[in-house]
Amino acid sequence: MIGLITIVAAYLQLTNDSSAFLYVKIFGADGSLITETSLAPQASNIYSDQFAPPGNPTKSLTPYVVHWYCQDNGVDYSICTNVSDGALVTAQSCPGSQQCPQKKLPKKDKLPDNYNYGFKNPPQFPPEDKNQN
Repeated sequence: MIGLITIVAAYLQLTNDSSAFLYVKIFGADGSLITETSLAPQASNIYSDQFAPPGNPTKSLTPYVVHWYCQDNGVDYSICTNVSDGALVTAQSCPGSQQCPQKKLPKKDKLPDNYNYGFKNPPQFPPEDKNQN
């Protein structure tokens, strides 16, 4: 008789339902980092442990912890704990600030209206026609 081996892979569906680029890390129940990836706004990805060896694992990786970060600066966005295998995890469904600080653009100094750009006699626009009588 031929035995049938069924391998059920662990998986999570991750969806970035925010308007920011986010980085996501999945941790096992023991605190070990399982995987990490980045997701564009409104993008989804599936984590799948399809290459897990068959048999009984020595330790359980569930429940998972899914930690979302702002991609630009690493600021915490949200964290879901006690995540079950097969769950859909969205960035907005996890508790946290759910905000990424806006990048501050450098302040541009405004030149004064009468700035002459280094000319002793700044050019006039339109140039005066000296041939006119």
